Amino acid sequence: MFDLVKKTLLTGLGVASLTKDKIEELANDFVERGKLTEQEGRELAEELFARSEESREELKKQIE
Repeated sequence: MFDLVKKTLLTGLGVASLTKDKIEELANDFVERGKLTEQEGRELAEELFARSEESREELKKQIE
């Protein structure tokens, strides 16, 4: 289930546009709905934030 949620979020949302607060909000929402455990929610938030930062940096490089 965790991988499906992660893939859906990465596909459905522009990863570069996600803020840390929004990422945490999304992860908490999945935890509250019982789709993920708290640990999975934390892992998801950390991974999405890391990918968001990578995407922003890549976009910056391409613009420069």
